[in-house]
Amino acid sequence: MLSELIIEDFVLVERAAFSFGERFTAITGATGAGKSLFVKALKLVLGARADTSVVRPGAKQAVIQAFFEIQADTLKELARLGIETDGELIIRRIIPGQGRGRIFINGILSSLQQLKTITAPVLSIASQHEFQNLLKKEMHQELLDEFGALEKARIQVGQLHAQTSALRRTLKELRKKNSQIEEEKARIEAEQKLIDETRPRINEEEQLEHDRMVLKSAAELRSVGEDIYHRLYAARGSITEELAACRANMEKMASLDPGLKSVKELLDSVTFQADDIAISIRDYLQNLPLDISRLNQVEERLYRLQALKRKFGPELADVISYRKSLDAELEKFDRLELEMQKISRELDKVEKKLCRAAQELSEKRKEIAPKMERSVLRELSALDLDRASFHVNIHTPTVTDAAAIGPRGADRVEFYFSANPGQPERPLAQVASGGELSRILLALKTITGSRNANETLLFDEIDAGLGGEIAENVGKKLKEMSRHQQVIAITHFPQIAAMADMHITVEKIEEHGKTITTIRHLSDNERLDEIVRMLGGETDTARKYAGELLGTVLRRT
Repeated sequence: MLSELIIEDFVLVERAAFSFGERFTAITGATGAGKSLFVKALKLVLGARADTSVVRPGAKQAVIQAFFEIQADTLKELARLGIETDGELIIRRIIPGQGRGRIFINGILSSLQQLKTITAPVLSIASQHEFQNLLKKEMHQELLDEFGALEKARIQVGQLHAQTSALRRTLKELRKKNSQIEEEKARIEAEQKLIDETRPRINEEEQLEHDRMVLKSAAELRSVGEDIYHRLYAARGSITEELAACRANMEKMASLDPGLKSVKELLDSVTFQADDIAISIRDYLQNLPLDISRLNQVEERLYRLQALKRKFGPELADVISYRKSLDAELEKFDRLELEMQKISRELDKVEKKLCRAAQELSEKRKEIAPKMERSVLRELSALDLDRASFHVNIHTPTVTDAAAIGPRGADRVEFYFSANPGQPERPLAQVASGGELSRILLALKTITGSRNANETLLFDEIDAGLGGEIAENVGKKLKEMSRHQQVIAITHFPQIAAMADMHITVEKIEEHGKTITTIRHLSDNERLDEIVRMLGGETDTARKYAGELLGTVLRRT
């Protein structure tokens, strides 16, 4: 409940303090007196953006303070934001002539978004602007959900829709990235193939260089080797044959003179070594390749290794290291593919949840729509539209396609209306007059407002386009609503103002050569005078009728 509003240096207001009762408060004043400033100030309390034009000429800053008595839901939201309270919500907005404005919630510096979140459930403004909103289909869906208390189900759909949108964006980005790296992936795979076809090995090059040198000198090696073998072993009187004869004689000498034992052992060793050398030369010659094709193979292998070194080197070890790095790069691409598959599976799962939630929300809307129709018609009947018809049209495309579901579900909701029997129901935007729109809006506010008794309802000239008799019924409806929640109405109709429990008037006066706007809370006598003014001027008839209006209200109260 809004208990007080204080405005300082705001447009033409130096300082004004509005105090409100728990039930029905009427705000009146001559055209141009400044009643709209009250609405503008409350819109700033709700989080509207401010500009420096609202600062009163000559003042440094405009200040707006609003005091609310709040209930459990708002208390929880304040606690979530870390704002302490003892059951009162105090909003303070400072709009400087220069620089950035500031917002305080219970003394804590806050953001515009926090302000909107906090004040949304405690204050609602129904104005001429909202008449235009009433013609928008989006508003129809919102009102249906509000009437049916479907906000929780709609929020769930919105959350799932947000999840699917985020997953779709992520998947799209991954696919774009994947398409961009396809060329890179092809390059890596080609380089892997090129290196793998050669299969280079550590230290392989040194062995190949040695093999090439041997193969190029094979004929000379065989010729020289055979000569050595012939001299050492194969020829008559070879070195090994002569050493064997020397060794036999040495054995005789050592047997005659044991002091020659060491010499004998040395000769034995030389003889054995000569035999070993001859055998090694023989084996070498037997294994020495003479096939020219083997040399070609070695040359080809060295050429391919050199090519790899030029491309990926400079050394063969660098080539082998680079090949390992290609595996790591390709593994990253494989992880990207796995991530795409994971996101795709998650998206499919969330989309199924979204379809189920949208289907359930659609069924609930279709279930509640007839109840809303009956409630609206009941309220319209009390507002002299007892022969009207009202229909909530719900069109639902298939909800098995998640792409067809928006953040508020898959349904397209539109109100259809006919003021008179025999006339077909048509979309509200095509058939309703200004006066009918006022009453439809009031009916909708009545049936939805009753579901949130903690909310303050402000009606800004909702009586526009109405006649006096209908205005009286509107006043009765506002009075009835105020039994359950706080109602504030800015009105030009005395029939409505007379219904109020509290009456405030806004006046524009000149003071010290300046035009300023002031407000007054009216006493009973002052209230009678204001009703007379609203009826058209000081006449006995007007005063008598004003007295009757106020007297009737007092008796009803």
